[in-house]
Amino acid sequence: MSDTLDIMTALQKDRTTVAMRVCTRDRLSRLAKTENSTIDALLNQILDEHDEKQFWAAMELTDAEEYRAAMTEDGTWPGDADYVAEATHE
Repeated sequence: MSDTLDIMTALQKDRTTVAMRVCTRDRLSRLAKTENSTIDALLNQILDEHDEKQFWAAMELTDAEEYRAAMTEDGTWPGDADYVAEATHE
């Protein structure tokens, strides 16, 4: 019995309750079932899709030269040396 309680306690440590209307919970539940998913996984998918949509909306407003300058300043813009392996495979 102690092992079962320990497992249940461990599973609940990263869980919380979200207050919402019953009709909203029911909608999420129905959608999760049609997707063969859980409400948690469904909400994560929705949030990921939202984040991606926000990213691409911001990218549409970004000037290409501004983007390149920011990436170069951060040290994340690829340099000529980054393409050496590609050039040798031609």
